[in-house]
Amino acid sequence: MRYRTYAELASVNCDTRDVYLQWSPTNIDPKILLPNNYARRLVKDFHMQHLWWHHNGFHSDTFLEQCEIFWTSGAVVHPLWMALYLAVTCTSLWSLANSPRQCRELGLAFDDSLIELQFRKLTEILYEEDFLQNPSNREITILRDRIIIDDPNKATTKTSINLGDLQRAVADYKLWPHILLTSAGLAPSIALWSYAPSIVNSFGYERLQSNALTSVGQWMGVALTLFLGWLADTWGRRGYLVLSAVSIQFVFTLAYKCLPDDAAASTKFGLLTMAAGTTSWWHAVHGSWLSLNAQTPSERSMRMACFIMSANVAGLIGAQLFRADDRPFYHRGWTIAVVFMALSVACVLLLIALYRRANKKYFGKIQSSEAGSVEARPIGDELIVSKPYNY
Repeated sequence: MRYRTYAELASVNCDTRDVYLQWSPTNIDPKILLPNNYARRLVKDFHMQHLWWHHNGFHSDTFLEQCEIFWTSGAVVHPLWMALYLAVTCTSLWSLANSPRQCRELGLAFDDSLIELQFRKLTEILYEEDFLQNPSNREITILRDRIIIDDPNKATTKTSINLGDLQRAVADYKLWPHILLTSAGLAPSIALWSYAPSIVNSFGYERLQSNALTSVGQWMGVALTLFLGWLADTWGRRGYLVLSAVSIQFVFTLAYKCLPDDAAASTKFGLLTMAAGTTSWWHAVHGSWLSLNAQTPSERSMRMACFIMSANVAGLIGAQLFRADDRPFYHRGWTIAVVFMALSVACVLLLIALYRRANKKYFGKIQSSEAGSVEARPIGDELIVSKPYNY
């Protein structure tokens, strides 16, 4: 048998008089508890009558006996029991706070701030006792089941990808605009990463100065990438964020291309810095967008593999944009970069349109179904639950 901690043994021991149990006084602040045992019993009874089923296998008899011991002596069998008690009382008080009729029937009055105080103390006790360490087999099962309930697609145990998975991924027409966007949109970025110091040097700056000045745009790109990632996690609409970011890069690339050859060095440097700073800042969010819209784990793996390969293709293309016979202004290279960025904007617009169309079909199926939901369906040898696309 696996070694059991005292906290686990105490939680399953139904005999409160067992000599093994170590009763000790609690140091909890009385201000966060209900004022008297009568009110505490009212809340406990309300919980057992209306809310106990939330816990599935709740050891009510043991818990009630331990409540009486705590109310009369202030002793608890373990600090984690206090966390359980506070969980019961704060959920009960929260329900009562939203049910004036029940409060009137019980004749109970309490300050709503007590709910927050109890919840804060509950979480404090849990972290003080390292409740996430050494989970039992039952706790592992509960945690796994909760993850599967939130996302049934994670229930799959498939560990390999077969030819059918590859065929289904390649046959998805929504994947190809992502590949084209990555290859075309990253190519100007690769070119600028390599040739920006030489371009700045052509403005009249020394070689060391050129390298230092080029780093300004690169540091700007790092900050913008972090900001866009945070914004994507906060807002969630990755498609529109990628569209905005790619459009901004397109604008600065086009603006630099439209500069006359005899423009001031400071003007050229400013626009070049903005063009370099906005290169590929959308790439990470685009990758997460591509991954989120995968319907199965195997499809996600195939999508990300195509994503990486298309980025490598962008590296091969970008290395050829600025050629020696196009120096010093690289008119041909900048023209190709503008065309690539315009194509990238078109790809994002196409993707948003495709995902919107797919979502209309998805919600149409939900409305037409009797249960009002889309059931799990097999894809290959995986059982998945359809979900709306992110854009």
